[in-house]
Amino acid sequence: MISPGQTTPIPAIEDSAQRANSTSRPSAVIRLLGKFALALLSAGLLTCALPEPDLGWLAWLSLLPLLIACRGIGPLAAAGLGFLAGMAANVGIYRWLFEVKGFEIYHFAMLSSYFAIYPALWCAAISRLKRNPLMLL
Repeated sequence: MISPGQTTPIPAIEDSAQRANSTSRPSAVIRLLGKFALALLSAGLLTCALPEPDLGWLAWLSLLPLLIACRGIGPLAAAGLGFLAGMAANVGIYRWLFEVKGFEIYHFAMLSSYFAIYPALWCAAISRLKRNPLMLL
C-alpha cells in the first residue's frame, strides 16, 4: 500500500537510466580489443611499407596507431601491445624465410620473438615517459 506522500519509482525509467549509464562507457573488453586492433593495424602498415607492397610512405604513419594504443596504460601493458605488434609485423616482414629449406616454424618463433622485443621496449619506454616526463633530464 502506498501512502499519499510516497512516490514509487517507475521501472521503465529506472531501466532506461541504467542502460544509458552502461552503454555510455565502453566495457574493458571492447577497449582491450580496440587496443589490439590498433597494434595490429600498426603492424600491417609497417609490413606494407616494405619492398613488395612498396608503400614506403606508410612507414611514417605506421607507429601512430601503436602510440594511440599505448595511451593511458602502464608500461607492462604497453610492452605487451608492442610485443604483439612486433610479432604481427614480423609475420609480414620475414615471410620470405619460409621458402628457405630447413626453416621451420620454431625458427620463426625464435627470430620473431627476438625482434619483437624492440617494439615492446619502445612502447614500455613511451608509456613510462608519458607518466614521468622528467626522467629524460
